[in-house]
Amino acid sequence: YSWRGAEYRNIMEFQKDFPKATLIRLEQNYRSTQLILNAANELIRFNTERIEKELFTENDSGVPTQVVHTATDRDEADWVAQRVQALRLEGVRLRQMAVFYRTNAQSRPLEERLMSAGVPYQLIGGTRFYHRQEVKDVLAHLQLMVNPRDAVALQRVAGCRSTGVGPKTVEAVVRQSADEGVAVLDLLADPAFPTRFRGRCNARLAAFAAWCRDLRDLPRRPVGDAVAAVVEHSGLLPHLAERQGRDPLALDRQENIAAMVDRAREFEHEHPDAALEAFLEEVALVADVDSHDPDSDVLSLMTLHACKGLEFPYVFIVGVEEGYLPHQNVIDYGTAPDIEEERRLLYVGITRARRAVALLHAEDRFLWDRASTRVPSRFLSELPSDEVERIDLVGRRSRRYARW
Repeated sequence: YSWRGAEYRNIMEFQKDFPKATLIRLEQNYRSTQLILNAANELIRFNTERIEKELFTENDSGVPTQVVHTATDRDEADWVAQRVQALRLEGVRLRQMAVFYRTNAQSRPLEERLMSAGVPYQLIGGTRFYHRQEVKDVLAHLQLMVNPRDAVALQRVAGCRSTGVGPKTVEAVVRQSADEGVAVLDLLADPAFPTRFRGRCNARLAAFAAWCRDLRDLPRRPVGDAVAAVVEHSGLLPHLAERQGRDPLALDRQENIAAMVDRAREFEHEHPDAALEAFLEEVALVADVDSHDPDSDVLSLMTLHACKGLEFPYVFIVGVEEGYLPHQNVIDYGTAPDIEEERRLLYVGITRARRAVALLHAEDRFLWDRASTRVPSRFLSELPSDEVERIDLVGRRSRRYARW
């Protein structure tokens, strides 16, 4: 594999560099069942850049690998939560289970479903969804919009991108609003603010004040449209797009903002008459639960990149779809070796499991503020068909799997 600073070609070229070396294949596996290893062996056989080996074990043959087809990403999260709870009733500890995904943004529906089910969890190598910097930036914009006196939100809004308005200037505006007994957003949104402000109002502060006026006037319902409009007005997405060459997490941050808008659309569907304030109240409740970890026996959630070197008796891998696994960037811009690297990633995920592994894919998923029809990952068609249990929860026959 080629992450954590590794270079797989060092192994591929080792025999050429050291022709007198003896090759010893470490093929016996002491972790997984034979059926898990069969699925992994068959999958990785499609990679051309590899040294041939066949994993085997003296463990039990085990249960077939499950491929679960759900209607939506929410149904996917529901199935995982229900299966986790069923395993708990059978005496399996939460720490014996893990959920893997390709990108951090995929954790959001899982986190909310687990919290609503009362299943304690921890994110390995990542930050919980509502604690992520870019999500908190969006929330600050929304909080300022519904509470024009929120000086803390104003400070974050002014500082989360290049507005040119620093903390000292914001403090001066807040002091004046307190002196005058008006909401700080209303003071900024006043068309006369440039002359009304007691300090020096340069062009950047005047532009920020005009921006605040537009923010205040954005619609607050329906909730999905309101959040999408605030995200667009914030300029956070183009700001992150400009940073992609300098910030390795820029793409992840954009996906997290999209997931935030998707959650607002879901909330609107669940509560069509609710206002933006109600959505923020729910988010605040979720974030409070999110910060509470009363029990060390918790379910682990992590990306496939973070799971290397770990093992769990029961593993769930969600979002095994074209665009996630392999990732869309690899599909659009990658080469054959990049596809092979994505296959290695799934191979690593499967071989973390000791007793059972389930691979899930959804037919529809909210992505970037719209419902997106998904295609099962090409890798699912590469698993041994006679040793895989396919579960179709959509109520109709699964479509053909994409092939590379």
